[in-house]
Amino acid sequence: MNAMSRWARLGRAGLVALALVSLAGCDRKPRLVPAGADSTAVAPQDSTAAVVQKVRDAWDQGAADGSAARATAALLLADLQMHRVAPLEARARGLMDSLSLGAEVDGHGDLAVVNFFSLADPAGGSWPYLFWRDSVTVRSQPVEGGGMRLGGSAARPDTSGGGVQAAAMFTRTAPAGPQPLVFVWRRAPHARQWSLAHTLGPDSLGGIGTARFAAGGDSAALQSRTWRRTPGFEECPSCSHVYVVRRFRWGPEGFSTIDSQVEDSPYVSFVRFVEAITVPDDELAHELVTDDSVFDTARGLGFAERRGAWREAPGGGEVPNEMAFFRGSKEAYKITFMRLGGRWKISHIESAGRSIE
Repeated sequence: MNAMSRWARLGRAGLVALALVSLAGCDRKPRLVPAGADSTAVAPQDSTAAVVQKVRDAWDQGAADGSAARATAALLLADLQMHRVAPLEARARGLMDSLSLGAEVDGHGDLAVVNFFSLADPAGGSWPYLFWRDSVTVRSQPVEGGGMRLGGSAARPDTSGGGVQAAAMFTRTAPAGPQPLVFVWRRAPHARQWSLAHTLGPDSLGGIGTARFAAGGDSAALQSRTWRRTPGFEECPSCSHVYVVRRFRWGPEGFSTIDSQVEDSPYVSFVRFVEAITVPDDELAHELVTDDSVFDTARGLGFAERRGAWREAPGGGEVPNEMAFFRGSKEAYKITFMRLGGRWKISHIESAGRSIE
């Protein structure tokens, strides 16, 4: 198919969008032909400005039905089709910035993930699209992950039967904080569409926290650092948490867990100590203190009794190696820690006044 017939298939709207590229100079701002220029050149560029304005108006009028995202995706696709050799991510990011349209962009080479949203209402929703180069043709399609923020993307050959796998990490807002999710799509050789192949949600990634893509191969291709609520403890989003770091390998069937480790910290040692002395598991509790006197102090203060939920005192972790905790409505304690044998251990416990609140 020659270039003229391909342009004809794009239709009038596509031609208008393609013209936008030539209008974006080094300042990346749409420009109209000055007064006095040939009238045959003015009309297409005036039309381009009108199309761009209609896209902006669609966002301003509300985007709940996805129509503004579809219009923006069509505009971007037409531009990418015009620039066949340009890296998709860079081209998409540049165009969205030049038009002041809301979009998160990530990608590599012949693949880009673009998450459209309204600049006037960033929390009002989002619509992710995949853009990819199939031979000399650029294609697009909407994908899963709507209503979330884009955190990153990755791609790899699909060794199970040829083709390609693509993955994107999104973050959704949960009451306790950001919650990462990962979607994996697969496209067979010569296929014109991607299909959802695999999803990693809170159960796999661990709940609240962050995730990121890393180098692939035999090493971890994805790593998450997340936390869940600890029974017996009240934990605010900005409080200390028991973080678990999980690493995943990316194979033909998607992501699989390599390992998971609890991140060592004074808070983790205190949580484990309270859990152990309450069970009771005196052997484990002794392993988490520097000497037996600390264990005896904790028992004498009633740590083995269930009197109420524990919570970190405001500012209780600002001093290195020292934290303050409340229990219930009346009790308060200062806990001192020491790094010993490669882990944090409790070296001193004392009662404190609630004035530290």
